[in-house]
Amino acid sequence: MFDKVPRSEKNWEDLATKHGLQNASLHDGFSCSSASGIEDQPFLLLRIIWPRTATLESLNLSFWKKWVDGDNFGQAKTILENQTPGWKSYIRSLGQTQQQLKATGFAGLETFSLVRHHQLASQNFVDNTASFIQKLDFTPVAMRTRAHAALSKPVSQPTTPTPSRNAPKLEDLLEDLDVSPRGDLPPRPETPFPFEPFSPLSGALADQFKAIQDEQIVNTALILYLDALIIHCTRVRGQWSLHRRGFIARNKNYQKTYEARVDGLLQKDVTGEPLAILEVKPFLRYQKGESTKSIKKQEGAQMAAWISQHPPPHLQVMRRQKSRTARMLISQDRHEIYLTFASFDASYVDYMQHRTNQSSLLEMWEYGPFLISEPEHMKTLGVVVLAYVLQVCC
Repeated sequence: MFDKVPRSEKNWEDLATKHGLQNASLHDGFSCSSASGIEDQPFLLLRIIWPRTATLESLNLSFWKKWVDGDNFGQAKTILENQTPGWKSYIRSLGQTQQQLKATGFAGLETFSLVRHHQLASQNFVDNTASFIQKLDFTPVAMRTRAHAALSKPVSQPTTPTPSRNAPKLEDLLEDLDVSPRGDLPPRPETPFPFEPFSPLSGALADQFKAIQDEQIVNTALILYLDALIIHCTRVRGQWSLHRRGFIARNKNYQKTYEARVDGLLQKDVTGEPLAILEVKPFLRYQKGESTKSIKKQEGAQMAAWISQHPPPHLQVMRRQKSRTARMLISQDRHEIYLTFASFDASYVDYMQHRTNQSSLLEMWEYGPFLISEPEHMKTLGVVVLAYVLQVCC
């Protein structure tokens, strides 16, 4: 349908008009050929634009203040430089190899020892052909119910240790379901795998498992870095989590329109309210062709689902003042980290919650890449992220 995600309001309007979707709603109903992916039609109906990525060289402190209050920057810088053990040593270590750091026992890095160890592991990936793991489910409820009913049936044991020809897709087997209050989904079966014990995996399944393993390495590196930024800051009332949480967008009848899962999140203490989300990939986002578009569609859908399920607490104020608010997505693709600030208003929340078929657009402003081997990049990233956390978690 289109080669790149829409970059401007006019770009989105032209594409929507071309395909007769300008007056359609995400909640009207549609079908996807992939059980867990997102095709171009539903993505257009998410009403998302993705302006061009801003390079770090073009940015300065005043630009970051567009998203984070200026006072928090000074506080974040002071906390990192004076109250965070190992921060300065960590920045100095970014030019060293794994062998050099191992030889010294990662001396002086303190809180950032494991951070540097896992960052080097993610940086050492040489295979950029890893499978793209889908984390979106646009399957109609009826189809999902039939799929899980099929999984619940007893599976006859094959005579040879090879997977059944009708084996379910990996994304269905690995899906960590959140059962909704309305009972949209049945309980998952206890033993969904139709394999003999110790049956070797091959083909697409083997590729997917390898991609999952690689993503976990990148995810660990990112979470450890983010944890290290805040762990010594007593003012922060939140924590980073590896929880692969699902967010659900529902129509006005409370039926699920789609579900999106993230690789982690910043959540508020006590309430568990999500305040930022994480997405990781074991390959570079601007090196995979079609995957570049797929990554942005996936991240946009994740942000939209989060907004739908957890609207801003000050929504009524936004509506009266006709103001916009912002939320943060942190992505790590192999050794590159991106910050994306999503900007939206009350009308977009109303659209995602199926109160209206018309709304403004969700704007995804992407900045990066921050290279994990560049001292100035990681120093800037640390200050911006900690300043954002102080803004939303204190």
